[in-house]
Amino acid sequence: VEDEGRLRNPVIREHFLRKLFLLADFRENTGTQMKDLVDFHSRHKLMLKAYNQVEMRILGRIVANHEKKPYDVVHADYKEHLLSVMIRAPDHGNNINVLQNSMGYFSSDLKKEERDYFIDKLKLYREGKIPLIVPVDIIRSWIIRFNEDYLKNQSYFNPYPDDLLDVESIIKTSDERDYWKE
Repeated sequence: VEDEGRLRNPVIREHFLRKLFLLADFRENTGTQMKDLVDFHSRHKLMLKAYNQVEMRILGRIVANHEKKPYDVVHADYKEHLLSVMIRAPDHGNNINVLQNSMGYFSSDLKKEERDYFIDKLKLYREGKIPLIVPVDIIRSWIIRFNEDYLKNQSYFNPYPDDLLDVESIIKTSDERDYWKE
């Protein structure tokens, strides 16, 4: 639960919105069949990877359901791990990893100058000189340009409606402080 005062902080607000819309999608679209949970996991795989790569792999194993557990057991187990994944906002390293992996979908189609430009923006993001939205928007433009369906459907690149974008959040450089310490 976040109060209105904390939501004025752009880092906390961004995390809150991502978490809110991801959990709403989980509640509304995981239904009563494994297929629904698999679809959910597929749509949010990069988001989960940005939050916690270890837990993302655990969630993948839960969805794979090699033990053939009943759906309600799998769903409950997935939900428990999903909630723990969303406790803290992603760090720079995980975001950079997701973006580098995403660039891999286009690397053979890009000019060297485009790849170098993107890598330079990742470096500036890592140093806290530019906000995350800059390299994310570069990937978004490539998703459109190359019609990359897998990435187009990833919530990482469109975590919530554009109406909720906040100018301060967009221009604010990233803050590595942990606002979720207990």
